[in-house]
Amino acid sequence: MLTANDMPLSETKPAAILKVSPLTLLAVCLLVAMVLLALPIRLPVGGNYWDIIVYFDAAHRLNNGQTPHTDFFTPVGGLGYYLFVAVKKLWPQANPILAVQWSTLIIAAPLMALIVAQVDRLSRPQALGLILPFILFGFLPINGIEAYPSSTFDAFGNYNRQSVLLLYVLVSALMFVQTRVLRNVVIAILLSALLFIKVTGFVVGFALVAYALVCGRINWRDFLFALFGFLAINYAIELINGMYSEYLADILQLVTMNRGTFLPRLAGVMTLKFDMIACIAALLAITAWEALPRHAAAVTSGSFQTLFGAARKLLNSSAAWLAVTAAGAIIFETQNTGSQEFIFIWPVLLGILCKWKSSVDKRRPVVLLLIAAITLPVALHTLYRATRATAAAIAYQPLPAEYLDRLGRASAGKALIARAQILNDHYARFQDSYRSLAKQDQLPSLALHAEPDYQVAWLLNVDAAAKALVDYETRNSVHFDSVFSLDFVDPFSYLLNRKPIRNVSIGIDPTRTFPALTPETVTEIANMGAILIPKCPITSFRDQIRDGFEPALRNRRTVELTPCWDLSLKN
Repeated sequence: MLTANDMPLSETKPAAILKVSPLTLLAVCLLVAMVLLALPIRLPVGGNYWDIIVYFDAAHRLNNGQTPHTDFFTPVGGLGYYLFVAVKKLWPQANPILAVQWSTLIIAAPLMALIVAQVDRLSRPQALGLILPFILFGFLPINGIEAYPSSTFDAFGNYNRQSVLLLYVLVSALMFVQTRVLRNVVIAILLSALLFIKVTGFVVGFALVAYALVCGRINWRDFLFALFGFLAINYAIELINGMYSEYLADILQLVTMNRGTFLPRLAGVMTLKFDMIACIAALLAITAWEALPRHAAAVTSGSFQTLFGAARKLLNSSAAWLAVTAAGAIIFETQNTGSQEFIFIWPVLLGILCKWKSSVDKRRPVVLLLIAAITLPVALHTLYRATRATAAAIAYQPLPAEYLDRLGRASAGKALIARAQILNDHYARFQDSYRSLAKQDQLPSLALHAEPDYQVAWLLNVDAAAKALVDYETRNSVHFDSVFSLDFVDPFSYLLNRKPIRNVSIGIDPTRTFPALTPETVTEIANMGAILIPKCPITSFRDQIRDGFEPALRNRRTVELTPCWDLSLKN
């Protein structure tokens, strides 16, 4: 906010190189994105590529009249799926990785444009300082942590990237927007969007807004206005389809299923991001040491009113905001592995940079160095990976498949495709070996699902199963109205344009997002025409999924569809 003493917005005139309009930059990037969405772009298969299939499954269910949380359980809110459907309807050929990444801009870009337009009237450098990170992380589908060192964009971590981008816009509004109506509208929209993207993003976002109230950055009237707007949006959603109350029930289920994971995940974040956290802690120490003396005289004056005012000013300092946003980033990451987790502290860092860049304090070089150490490695790594992925997309070849173009026209290197084909043959021939590992609750590799060769093999297997199922129907003069597969994701109802299953969760992780079957789910699965069971390879992960569905699979007969797939049929 403009009134923050240690975050001035008035500056000297920017250098000629900084005279480019930030809104023009954003508009150009959006135009380029729309052009790319209209093109039949192929992108390389990377680690956990099958995460992107969740969006196809969800979109197919939405297009068939289903509602998230009401008709199927989801590991997150349903907004991301609706945005994906909107983008795919406007640009049917859009690559799914780009469609998912850029769908968030439907909400984030207009709000960021309003924020930057206001900042730009006072400081062009600061406006650019806000918009450039937004463009970098908003347009490039790159995670902060690589699941596998391959030359690809990231098809996983989508919910997390969407959440942190919205949190970036929220912190930008809290730090720099002085128009109360605009700030309140932005807060209401972003809290609603964060809730229906992923609840952990909402928890962090609401905590930041509440802290802004505590430290005096916003007043009670503005807080209540923003809260009323948030509740009004949610009430409207509940009236339209009842999704809000069902979503709250799903959240409670997820919390129950994931109890006891916070502390181990917190330890993992602290060790994995130790370099960045250490730099943030050092910067926090310097800025706090600088801020405390400025408020010491008021604190020792003895007047309660003066003491209260000094305390609020201290809580509203850049040091305090750095501590709060960093804590929010760490907490967010405990539930969201491998996202761009710390980028929403950047608006706070921008405020610190504006204050210290012309300071005569002898600690100035250290402050500037720490800000660079926090921001530059992430930015440069993102640009580096994006460059590699773009080069790979040009050089790689399409997967040899008949149906897979509906899943995003994936590509891979020639050697990787050959290896994937060999792996599928190997998995089929030596199933007993993989069954032995599965019985000992071991995957063939600790990073199996993150390995691109496994993901390519899985895609080729899906294509082979789709072909085999159609051939089976032709040979036996039958037609299955509904098809479902017992795997992490189910691509077949979308691929073959069949009626999607109801009352079954999407993105089935037996350790985190697989609630116990309800009677409605058991009935739904028992009446499915065709259920496909993957075998290449047999894994403990797949066995846990099959065991979870076992009550619904009784009284069905099983035939071999391919060496890698069994077909479960109604008797």
